[in-house]
Amino acid sequence: MQTTDELNKVKQHEIRNRMDLHRFLEVVVNKTYELEKEYQRLEEDLNMVKSYIIESHKPVNELTASGYTIRVSKTDDPTLFIVNFKKTDTSKFSTLYVDVFDDRFWTAHTVEKSAISDPFIDKISRTEIKNDYMWLPSQYMGRFKEKGIPRGVTLQYSEIMGAEEEKLIGDLSMKLWGVASGDVLELFRNLAHIKALIRRGGEEKLYHILDVCEGLAHSSPLSGIGITYTSEDDCDSRYVLDDIVYKGKFTARGGNSIDSHLYLIRNTKEEYTNVIRHIEEEIAMGLVHNSPLRMTGHPISIILSREIEDIELFSNELISCKYPFRLWGIPRYVTKDVVAITGVDLHTGGKLNLELSSDWIRLYLHKNSCGNTIARLYSIIQHNYDSNATLEGVEYGNLF
Repeated sequence: MQTTDELNKVKQHEIRNRMDLHRFLEVVVNKTYELEKEYQRLEEDLNMVKSYIIESHKPVNELTASGYTIRVSKTDDPTLFIVNFKKTDTSKFSTLYVDVFDDRFWTAHTVEKSAISDPFIDKISRTEIKNDYMWLPSQYMGRFKEKGIPRGVTLQYSEIMGAEEEKLIGDLSMKLWGVASGDVLELFRNLAHIKALIRRGGEEKLYHILDVCEGLAHSSPLSGIGITYTSEDDCDSRYVLDDIVYKGKFTARGGNSIDSHLYLIRNTKEEYTNVIRHIEEEIAMGLVHNSPLRMTGHPISIILSREIEDIELFSNELISCKYPFRLWGIPRYVTKDVVAITGVDLHTGGKLNLELSSDWIRLYLHKNSCGNTIARLYSIIQHNYDSNATLEGVEYGNLF
């Protein structure tokens, strides 16, 4: 077990390169787990390793955040930076170690408390132009159960689309622990089918109880998952306890291997990047200027299991320029049941045209626009309107 003195010694040691950072994070992960096992709590000055994946279209030395003072320092590694930040009305700086080896998707590591690091990451990802979260849809989050042993799941839903009288649930937050937690989540998603079976069976009392909970079928997105991950080719059974949030946050709650934590991040980023690049290179629509002139790409559809009752209200919310959508657009009503929108993603200024009907949203991403816009809109629909929504490309099937 690493002692607190050893940890402080590493903290005081200047992080000059990846090896220094790796050693520092390894000590923190080991110490975190030992303290939680022994005392069921963490020492006040020791915090968990937290890593965030941030999508960006600008250099790290141009990082800004309103309300914060930011200092960016180089290390001996040209793709590793130290970002010190503080709120403008405070005196103490906090620290992120930002890996920009992939200059499109950064990885920011820290051992600051979540109450400090989360608001800063939110600020640079939510409001700063050319920065965004990674947005992992529920389907992708569910596949973490195949990568490790599930420890629990988190559900977070906030219904922001539609009129108040149309809202089935409103806000819902739930954390389920144990290996059966995923099965409970599936029960929520299938309540409508279960209710129909019960009604046919004549169990009226139970049917009415389930009727109250009908909205759960559309408000159960998988927002977070905790797994125990052990590398398959590691004969020493080195592992990490990781909590993963759909906006690209990974928290190492302990274990004996920072490498396992870093592998989960690297693997997730590679798979996500492949989907985003596929959207941008193969699905985004544009003209090919050769002979003959031709159109390439295809629309992408979000298929809804919950009907949109008020198309006008829904579309106005979608293009309101507000977070989380970050979209602006001009609506044109094709029929009373279909609206077409000429839109712009305020994240990058890229073009995104949409068509909305009662049970689908069709997306037309233009060439040279950001594919992360598609993942963002899809995840927002799942977490704020219909958790059973699916994303499909005309020729490509399910994308996530």
